[in-house]
Amino acid sequence: MRPNPSSRFLQKFRSSASWKNPRLQIGFAVLLLVTVGIGAWLGLNAWRENQVPTSPPETEEADAINDLQSPQVLLSFNEQASAIEVEAKSRCVQVDLVNSGWNSEAGTKVLQALNPTLWRVEALNLATYLEADAQNLETLVAYQNATNTELFFALDIGQNEVLLKQIRAIRDFQEAGGQTAYLELNTSLAQTYSNQLTRTFPQITETFPGIELVLQWFPEQSQTLETYPAAAYATELAYSSEVESYENLARDYPLSLTGIEATTEALSEFPNDRPLWVTKYRLVEEAGATSGTSFSPFENLKLGGTWAQALTTSFGYHQLLLNQAEAVCINTLSGSPQNSLYYLAQNTAASNYQVLNRAQDYEFSPVGQAFFMFSKAVGEADEENSREFLVNNQRRDVIVWVFSDEVGTRAWVVNTGQAPVALDVARYGFRITGYETKSAPLNQVILSRRDVLTQTNSEPIQETQILLARHSISTLSLESVETQNE
Repeated sequence: MRPNPSSRFLQKFRSSASWKNPRLQIGFAVLLLVTVGIGAWLGLNAWRENQVPTSPPETEEADAINDLQSPQVLLSFNEQASAIEVEAKSRCVQVDLVNSGWNSEAGTKVLQALNPTLWRVEALNLATYLEADAQNLETLVAYQNATNTELFFALDIGQNEVLLKQIRAIRDFQEAGGQTAYLELNTSLAQTYSNQLTRTFPQITETFPGIELVLQWFPEQSQTLETYPAAAYATELAYSSEVESYENLARDYPLSLTGIEATTEALSEFPNDRPLWVTKYRLVEEAGATSGTSFSPFENLKLGGTWAQALTTSFGYHQLLLNQAEAVCINTLSGSPQNSLYYLAQNTAASNYQVLNRAQDYEFSPVGQAFFMFSKAVGEADEENSREFLVNNQRRDVIVWVFSDEVGTRAWVVNTGQAPVALDVARYGFRITGYETKSAPLNQVILSRRDVLTQTNSEPIQETQILLARHSISTLSLESVETQNE
């Protein structure tokens, strides 16, 4: 074998007088250490930049589904459950017609899975969308006719010139065959809302006869508002995450739930003679402070974008149902990454949440995961054939609702707590014939479906008990014992 030239050079150098110089030896050692240190730093930086929390461990969560031998608290349905009507309008989302990708092939598939039954569209956004392309009007009307999606438009009545532009856009939509049953009259100038209604209400009712109007509710103007024939009163619901930093997410997560409870308490001030619509349900969260380095993609992250947000979103639905909110509109279909149902690169690129920029297009966000499970539980219910049964129990961290419609009966179960919980449905006259459960660690950043552990029954089952994973959202298919015995 031929000797390596570089090896011969090193041997010659080491045997030379220069190499025996102590100063040169120390300098060479320092240079070697610096080179190794720089390489290690670059490698660590690259690793941290690309690192996201690993997918949830399957063993612990999977065992929590069927292992009923574990010593867990057993919950039963309360026989004194109260019945509350739930309408399809509870599955509402605000749609940006221009920037949400709703009409793409992938967007259509996502919307079919999410199944929102009511779209809230700002009338100015409609006008912008129609002006962008002459074909857009036909596209929107054709989509509505094909999917039976109900749209309602929110008009800003603050400025007359802007109002006229919005009215023209809605009229064009109607004349092309589009349908809308509601118009929401809102304003950014709350203190003059009563005066704006006095000025615009006659014009709007004359232009759109037969369309019901939804009014914003301001308690200080209640005497004036109650004189108008409103179909519902609308308000926004924004809750703070109460999370100090991503590192403290597990510690502060219970504060998020408490904050939502406090926020929804204000809904008790609404009059009982009109339905309540929450037209913007969203998380308000400032990005976390950065250290000025690029070591971690999580420096700006708090609650938004994590599995904990899916749980808080679901908990908010629970609180809104308790307050009998008829319509609950998620803030956006695809826009602000911490408040949209699915991700789009065009909307996440400018986000302060660095790690969310890497989300895959049309993948469910944490809010989307929560909406999907809630929508699946409600099913195709409408106000004529759906009754909801609130199931009370002694565990505040477990939420159980049961929805019934012509298709069947389903339970929507949210375990916000730290431990798996066994649920017994036999006392309420049910058996479980199927389930789907989604779970993940609280700090799991949700960038794609791979970040959530989804479990379903592979074969038909007939069980009276099920063990629900901690930090999970589940939909159970139920069948009454009487039906099964027929």
